[in-house]
Amino acid sequence: MQHDFYKMRSFKHLLLFLLCSICLTSLFAQTQYLDSLQKELHTTTDDSTRLERLISICKAYNNYQPNRGFPYANEALQIAKKRKHAEKEAEVQKVWGRLAANNGQLDTALLHFQLARQLTPQFESGKFLIDLMLKFKFIHSAQGNNDSAMYYSFKALSLAEEQNDSIGIANSLNEITEIMATMGPAREALKYAERALEMNQILGRVPKLALTYQNLGVIYREMGDFDKALHFQNKSLDVFHQIGDQTEFAIGLLYRGNIYKFQEDYVSALEDYQRGAVLAKEIGYPGLTHVLNASVGDIYVRTEQYEKALPFLLESVREMNESEMSNNLPENYRHIAKAYAQLQQHDSAYHFLDLSYNVRDTIYSKESRETSSRLRTEYETQKNLDEIALLRKDKERQQLIIVFSIGFLGLMAIILFLFGRSNRIRKESNRLLSQTNDTLNSQNAEIENQRDLIAIQNNKNELLLKEIHHRVKNNLQTISSLLNLQSAYIKDADVKKAVQAGQHRVKSMALIHQKLYQRENLAAIEMKDYLSTLGESLMDTFGEKAENVQLILNMDEIELDVDTAVPVGLIVNELLTNSLKYAFPDGKAGTISMDLHKTAEQKWELSVMDDGVGKSDDQDTKESTSFGSRLIHLLSLQLNGKMVIDHSQGTKVSLLFEEIR
Repeated sequence: MQHDFYKMRSFKHLLLFLLCSICLTSLFAQTQYLDSLQKELHTTTDDSTRLERLISICKAYNNYQPNRGFPYANEALQIAKKRKHAEKEAEVQKVWGRLAANNGQLDTALLHFQLARQLTPQFESGKFLIDLMLKFKFIHSAQGNNDSAMYYSFKALSLAEEQNDSIGIANSLNEITEIMATMGPAREALKYAERALEMNQILGRVPKLALTYQNLGVIYREMGDFDKALHFQNKSLDVFHQIGDQTEFAIGLLYRGNIYKFQEDYVSALEDYQRGAVLAKEIGYPGLTHVLNASVGDIYVRTEQYEKALPFLLESVREMNESEMSNNLPENYRHIAKAYAQLQQHDSAYHFLDLSYNVRDTIYSKESRETSSRLRTEYETQKNLDEIALLRKDKERQQLIIVFSIGFLGLMAIILFLFGRSNRIRKESNRLLSQTNDTLNSQNAEIENQRDLIAIQNNKNELLLKEIHHRVKNNLQTISSLLNLQSAYIKDADVKKAVQAGQHRVKSMALIHQKLYQRENLAAIEMKDYLSTLGESLMDTFGEKAENVQLILNMDEIELDVDTAVPVGLIVNELLTNSLKYAFPDGKAGTISMDLHKTAEQKWELSVMDDGVGKSDDQDTKESTSFGSRLIHLLSLQLNGKMVIDHSQGTKVSLLFEEIR
C-alpha cells in the first residue's frame, strides 16, 4: 500500500512537470505573438493601422501581464480622440477597462467601461453594448455586488434576445450561470447551465463551452455530486490546456481545488492551489493570485498548520483590500482569527474576528437583496415596455385634445360674439373665482408643507430607530465575541458549556435586531427567515456533531412583533440546542423539524421535533431543574403559553401561545 502511495505521488509530480512545461510553452508562444505585433507597430506610420495594432497588443496583454498594456491603451485612446472616431474610442475604453480589471483595479475598470457606455449612442452599438453589459457584470461580481451583477447579466440577455444575437445569448447565459452557481439555488442555476451548454455546442464555441463545463462543475459541487463536479472541471481544464488559455486554466485549478477541499482531499487541493498561484503570478493576474493564496492558507488552517497559514492569509487580505475585491474578506478574516486563537494570540484573534463581522454586515446587506434581483430585472424590462405604450397613448391623447381645443375655441368665439353684453359680469365672476382659487391654493400649499415636514420627521425617526437596532445588534455581537474569547480560557467543562450557551442566547437576540434594521417594517420580524438563520447558526456552532442532521422548516412567511419574537427566538434556541446536544449521539443522522402556524382559535402554535433517541423520564427530571428548562418555562409564562412534551417518537415540544400586545 505504501509503495502504491509513492507511485501515485511520483505520477502526480510527473503530471505537474508536464503541465508546467506546456504552460511555459504557451507563454513563450504568447510572447512571440506580442513581439511580432510590436515590430509591426514600430514600422507603422499610418494612424488607422497603428490604432488597430495598439488595440491588438492591449488585447494580447489582457490575460498576460495586463499592467504592461496601459501605455499602449493610452496611445490608442489619444489616436482615437484625434481622429474623432467614437466607435474606436469606445473600444479602447473597453479594452483599457479589461486591463485594469485583470490587474485588480476594479474602480478604474468601472470608470473606463462607463466612459465606453457614454459613447455608444454615437454609433450602431448592439453587440458592443451586450458585451459591455457583461463587463459591468464582471466588475460588480468581483466587488461582491451580486444583485447588480445579476441585473447586468439579464440586461445583456434581454438585449441579445431582442437582436436575435445567438452568441450574445450564449455569453449572457454563461455569465448568469456563473453567478447563480454560487448564489443558488443550484437546481435553478443548472437550468441556465444546460441551456448555455446546448447553445455553445450548436455554435461550436470551444472556449465558451469550456466555461460552461467549469460552471457545471461548480453547480454539481454545490449540489454535493463531487464525481460529476470533477468530471466537468477536468473537461474544462483539458479544453483550456488545448487552446492555451492560461488565465482560465489557473481559474480551473482553483475550482478543482475547491472540489478536493470539499472532499477533504487536502493534499490534492493544496497541489492545485499552489500550481494555480504560480501560473497566475507568471501571467501577471494579481486578483487571481491572492484568491489562490487565500485558498492555500485555508488548507493550512484546515490541517492545523497555523504558522504556515498566516503569511498566505495576511498577504491575501492585504491584496484584497488594495484591489477592492471584498467578497472573500469575511471568510479570510475568520481563518486569520482562528489561526491566531490557536497560536494563543488572542488580541489579534479578536481584532480579525471583529473585522470579519463588520465586513460581513456590509456584504450581508447586499446579499439580502440578491434573491429578488431577477424579479426586479424582469419588472424593469416590463416597465420600459409599459412606458413606451404610455407615450404612444399620450401622443394620441394630445392630438385629440388639439382637435377638441380648436372646436372649443371656435365655439367660444361664437358664444362671446352672441353674449358680448354679459362679458362684464363674467369678468367679475372670474375675478371672484380667481380670488377663491388663490385662497384655496395658499391653503393647499400650507397643508403640503405640513405634510412634507411630517414626512421628513418620520424619515428621521425611522433612520434613528434603525441606527438604534444596528447599535444594539453590534453591542450584542461584541458581547458574544467576548464570551467566545473568554470561553477559550475556561478549563471547567461545565462552566465553559454555560458560557457558550449564554453566547448562543445573545446571538439569537442580536439576530432579531439585525433583521429589524434590514427591514422596511421596523415593528415586526419575518419568522421563517429568522428561525432558518438561527438554526443554521446553531448547526455551524456544533460543527461535526451536527453535520448529519438536517433542519426542516414547515411554515409559511409569518410576521411577529418584536416583543413576541424575542422570547420565541430564545425558546427555539434552547430547544434546538437540546436536540443537537442529546438527540443524535455518536454522529447519528436525523432531522429536526420546526413549525409555526396560527390555530383556529387565533393562537400561535410552535413545534420543534426531532427523530433522535428521545429522553427517559429520569432525564426529564434532571433537565427540568436546568437553567435552560427554567428559562423556557419563564418565557412560556411571558407568552401566556402552554407547553406539551412528547417522547413517543424522538422528542416533540409544542407551545401554544398568544401574541404579546
